[in-house]
Amino acid sequence: MCIKRSIPFLFLVLSYFTFSCKKDTTSGVPAYVKIDEVSVVTDLKKEGSASSNIADVWFFANGDELGVFELPCEIPVLEEGNTNLSLFGGIKQSGVSSLRAAYPFYETYRMDTTLVQEKTITIKPVLKYKDGITFPWKEGFDDLSFTVDTTAESQVAITRVTHPDSVKEGKASMGVYMTTERPYFLAASSETFALPNLGEDVYLEFDYQTNRRIQILVRAYNTTGNSLLIPIVLVRSKEDENGTPVWSKMYAFLSPYLPAFENAYKYQFYFESGIDVTKESDGYFLMDNIKVVY
Repeated sequence: MCIKRSIPFLFLVLSYFTFSCKKDTTSGVPAYVKIDEVSVVTDLKKEGSASSNIADVWFFANGDELGVFELPCEIPVLEEGNTNLSLFGGIKQSGVSSLRAAYPFYETYRMDTTLVQEKTITIKPVLKYKDGITFPWKEGFDDLSFTVDTTAESQVAITRVTHPDSVKEGKASMGVYMTTERPYFLAASSETFALPNLGEDVYLEFDYQTNRRIQILVRAYNTTGNSLLIPIVLVRSKEDENGTPVWSKMYAFLSPYLPAFENAYKYQFYFESGIDVTKESDGYFLMDNIKVVY
């Protein structure tokens, strides 16, 4: 099903005057562009995993914006003949369905094609990261040592999981297994990172599978030696139609939180989870392909 999301009123007004001045050669009969999914390719060493979760496309034909469409979709296009198509890959910011955004770090996809009225073409867009993007932290858990470690408060150790059923991709993933005897987990990145905090786009990407909630936090350190632990996003289980947890991709939007602590100049990432021992006997989560992007 293709869902066209709302476009700001000003755009609609401008679009009306723009389109009314154009000669319509299609007599109102569209061609169709079908998109089932949008994928990503990366330079693994430089940019990390190519895992993605593109939920929408911002779609253009010959430079005219046609709208925002949820994938998979079939888009009506009032153009015929040689046509330039372009799109932005859209995400759910911090996993929230109502917070849709074009991911600022993926290049615009462009292609030239020939459209025929009432005919459908299927395209398979592949996106890349833009040049000049910075990846200060990448962790794929393939090495024997990690750049994530438990804190003194944690009752649960990190497990390097290598079974194919529990690995998103590569050789291994991070596994956390909680029990009534050891119900609480807290880990942090081994390093701190200097990140822009004056309104620039900054995201934390990661793949996860869980049957419990995971709290993502950032500890901000300021120039006077003080710090503040800031909650960023509460990650919930993603399940299939049978209720079984499945892998999903998170794009956690960090920018609104980084300026929260005055004079902060470096940041450390925390991952917290636990079970309610009065109601739950165990819980787990898996994580892979962590990266900070700006």
